[in-house]
Amino acid sequence: MTAGKVDICCFDKTGTLTSDEMNFEGVAILGGELAPGEGELLKGESLTEHMLHVLAACQSLVSIDGMLVGDPVEKAGLAAIGWSYGGNDVVSSKVGDRKRLRILHRCHFSSELKRMSVVVHDEDLESEGPPPSYALAKGAPEVLRDLLGIVPEDYDRTHKYFASQGSRVLTLAYKPLDSNLSTSDVRGMPRAEIESNLIFVGFAVFACPTKPQSEPTLRMLTHSDHACTMVRFSFAALFLVPVVLRARPRSADLAVQASRMPGRG
Repeated sequence: MTAGKVDICCFDKTGTLTSDEMNFEGVAILGGELAPGEGELLKGESLTEHMLHVLAACQSLVSIDGMLVGDPVEKAGLAAIGWSYGGNDVVSSKVGDRKRLRILHRCHFSSELKRMSVVVHDEDLESEGPPPSYALAKGAPEVLRDLLGIVPEDYDRTHKYFASQGSRVLTLAYKPLDSNLSTSDVRGMPRAEIESNLIFVGFAVFACPTKPQSEPTLRMLTHSDHACTMVRFSFAALFLVPVVLRARPRSADLAVQASRMPGRG
């Protein structure tokens, strides 16, 4: 082994090979004119009311000194649909008919559950009577699948198609609730009740753009006979060594030599 010679390059993805920003590509639906696998998406004025509601209100963003802080996916979705959030649990449309949703309760996202949900009042400024209430949810397609009242045909094939293109895919869903529920009633509802028998809305598709310098750098390293591997840092401690050994089998001998170097256990 030559001192100082690099033979395997391991990269993190987000923020290293790709930017920290997310781009909202649109919402994929099933049936109608959009056949699964064609890559067509709804955007802008084509988005339905329930799509807008989930993208706008099903989030955990925080407003600090007038700036939104939080998940880049949620910020990208909110900006793309032209809604605003001032941090006071109210989201409102900035264009067209003025719509306003008040977030009454959040069931926050967790990496274990892979989903989140909220309960909102639709405070339509022109409507009379009690505002309609909805449960809004989003999450990993394989998780939300089990929470839908009816799973549409081609559900799995469609979300897997977009995922295979390197996109981040989230299932959007909702269900109407009793409009007479008070805030205390809503906050006392079990999460399992809020997230049951949901109605499928569509798949929100996001892209994380690659940094301009990533492709030429990786090409240069590959041409110079370096093995390039992408590593998920959350699992690096468990999977880094096996990935490296698969990328370059002769590294096994180097790893053994390195373990015997002075100062190593």
